[in-house]
Amino acid sequence: MAQGSPTCTNDGVKGSFGLAVRGTFLAGAPFTGPVILIGELALRVNASGDGVISGHIAGSENGTILTFAEEQVTGFYAVDANCKGTLTITPKAESALNFSFVIVDGGKEMLAIETDADTVVTATLQR
Repeated sequence: MAQGSPTCTNDGVKGSFGLAVRGTFLAGAPFTGPVILIGELALRVNASGDGVISGHIAGSENGTILTFAEEQVTGFYAVDANCKGTLTITPKAESALNFSFVIVDGGKEMLAIETDADTVVTATLQR
Protein backbone atom coordinates (compact mmCIF):
# COMPACT_ATOMS: atom_id res chain seq x y z
CA MET A 1 0.00 0.00 0.00
CA ALA A 2 1.24 3.47 -0.72
CA GLN A 3 1.83 5.40 2.44
CA GLY A 4 -0.91 7.86 3.25
CA SER A 5 -3.47 6.12 1.00
CA PRO A 6 -7.11 6.41 2.12
CA THR A 7 -7.03 2.78 3.31
CA CYS A 8 -4.25 3.62 5.79
CA THR A 9 -6.62 5.13 8.32
CA ASN A 10 -8.97 3.77 10.98
CA ASP A 11 -11.88 4.63 8.70
CA GLY A 12 -10.18 3.03 5.69
CA VAL A 13 -10.24 -0.48 7.18
CA LYS A 14 -13.62 -0.44 8.87
CA GLY A 15 -15.88 -3.36 8.01
CA SER A 16 -16.13 -7.09 8.59
CA PHE A 17 -13.10 -9.37 8.63
CA GLY A 18 -12.61 -13.08 9.05
CA LEU A 19 -9.91 -13.86 11.62
CA ALA A 20 -7.47 -16.77 11.67
CA VAL A 21 -4.91 -17.02 14.47
CA ARG A 22 -2.30 -19.77 14.77
CA GLY A 23 0.70 -20.27 16.99
CA THR A 24 2.02 -21.32 20.34
CA PHE A 25 1.77 -19.89 23.83
CA LEU A 26 4.99 -20.49 25.78
CA ALA A 27 5.50 -20.87 29.53
CA GLY A 28 4.45 -17.58 31.14
CA ALA A 29 1.50 -16.98 28.77
CA PRO A 30 -2.12 -17.37 30.03
CA PHE A 31 -1.86 -21.05 29.00
CA THR A 32 0.83 -23.15 27.37
CA GLY A 33 0.67 -24.95 24.02
CA PRO A 34 -0.68 -24.61 20.50
CA VAL A 35 -3.47 -22.10 19.92
CA ILE A 36 -5.84 -21.78 16.98
CA LEU A 37 -8.58 -19.16 16.86
CA ILE A 38 -11.09 -18.35 14.14
CA GLY A 39 -13.79 -15.75 14.13
CA GLU A 40 -15.43 -12.71 12.67
CA LEU A 41 -14.54 -9.19 13.71
CA ALA A 42 -16.33 -5.94 12.93
CA LEU A 43 -14.06 -2.90 12.81
CA ARG A 44 -15.76 0.47 13.13
CA VAL A 45 -14.83 4.03 14.01
CA ASN A 46 -16.49 5.80 16.94
CA ALA A 47 -17.43 9.49 17.07
CA SER A 48 -13.93 10.36 18.37
CA GLY A 49 -12.25 8.64 15.40
CA ASP A 50 -11.01 5.70 17.48
CA GLY A 51 -11.06 2.21 15.99
CA VAL A 52 -13.39 -0.14 17.88
CA ILE A 53 -13.64 -3.93 17.47
CA SER A 54 -16.50 -6.30 18.23
CA GLY A 55 -17.13 -9.87 17.17
CA HIS A 56 -17.02 -13.52 18.10
CA ILE A 57 -14.27 -16.13 18.10
CA ALA A 58 -13.95 -19.84 18.65
CA GLY A 59 -10.73 -21.53 19.64
CA SER A 60 -8.77 -24.62 20.48
CA GLU A 61 -5.82 -25.28 22.71
CA ASN A 62 -4.13 -28.52 21.80
CA GLY A 63 -7.52 -29.91 20.66
CA THR A 64 -9.50 -28.71 23.69
CA ILE A 65 -12.17 -26.10 23.00
CA LEU A 66 -11.44 -22.94 24.98
CA THR A 67 -14.04 -21.69 27.45
CA PHE A 68 -14.58 -18.43 25.53
CA ALA A 69 -15.53 -20.24 22.31
CA GLU A 70 -18.19 -18.25 20.46
CA GLU A 71 -18.12 -15.61 23.18
CA GLN A 72 -18.18 -11.99 22.19
CA VAL A 73 -14.85 -10.20 21.93
CA THR A 74 -14.23 -6.49 22.19
CA GLY A 75 -11.22 -4.38 21.43
CA PHE A 76 -9.68 -1.47 19.62
CA TYR A 77 -7.33 -0.75 16.73
CA ALA A 78 -5.21 2.09 15.39
CA VAL A 79 -3.87 2.51 11.84
CA ASP A 80 -0.85 4.69 11.04
CA ALA A 81 -0.37 6.55 7.74
CA ASN A 82 2.29 3.95 6.78
CA CYS A 83 -0.40 1.20 6.69
CA LYS A 84 0.88 -0.41 9.88
CA GLY A 85 -1.00 -0.48 13.13
CA THR A 86 -1.94 -2.19 16.36
CA LEU A 87 -5.03 -4.02 17.52
CA THR A 88 -6.19 -5.56 20.75
CA ILE A 89 -8.96 -8.12 21.12
CA THR A 90 -10.24 -9.25 24.49
CA PRO A 91 -12.37 -12.39 24.79
CA LYS A 92 -14.91 -12.27 27.62
CA ALA A 93 -13.24 -13.08 30.96
CA GLU A 94 -9.87 -13.73 29.26
CA SER A 95 -6.60 -11.86 28.82
CA ALA A 96 -6.27 -9.34 26.00
CA LEU A 97 -4.41 -10.37 22.84
CA ASN A 98 -2.25 -7.58 21.38
CA PHE A 99 -1.06 -7.51 17.78
CA SER A 100 0.97 -5.39 15.37
CA PHE A 101 -0.25 -5.55 11.78
CA VAL A 102 0.36 -4.37 8.22
CA ILE A 103 -2.41 -3.71 5.68
CA VAL A 104 -1.99 -5.52 2.33
CA ASP A 105 -3.95 -6.23 -0.86
CA GLY A 106 -5.58 -2.80 -1.08
CA GLY A 107 -7.02 -3.07 2.43
CA LYS A 108 -8.61 -6.48 1.90
CA GLU A 109 -6.22 -8.18 4.31
CA MET A 110 -4.14 -7.52 7.41
CA LEU A 111 -1.16 -9.64 8.43
CA ALA A 112 -0.43 -9.57 12.16
CA ILE A 113 1.89 -10.88 14.83
CA GLU A 114 1.03 -11.07 18.52
CA THR A 115 3.21 -8.78 20.62
CA ASP A 116 2.46 -10.24 24.06
CA ALA A 117 5.32 -11.85 25.97
CA ASP A 118 5.71 -15.62 25.73
CA THR A 119 3.75 -15.98 22.47
CA VAL A 120 4.72 -17.08 18.97
CA VAL A 121 1.47 -16.29 17.19
CA THR A 122 0.49 -14.92 13.78
CA ALA A 123 -2.91 -13.79 12.53
CA THR A 124 -4.63 -12.93 9.28
CA LEU A 125 -7.69 -10.71 9.00
CA GLN A 126 -9.39 -10.97 5.64
CA ARG A 127 -12.50 -9.32 4.15
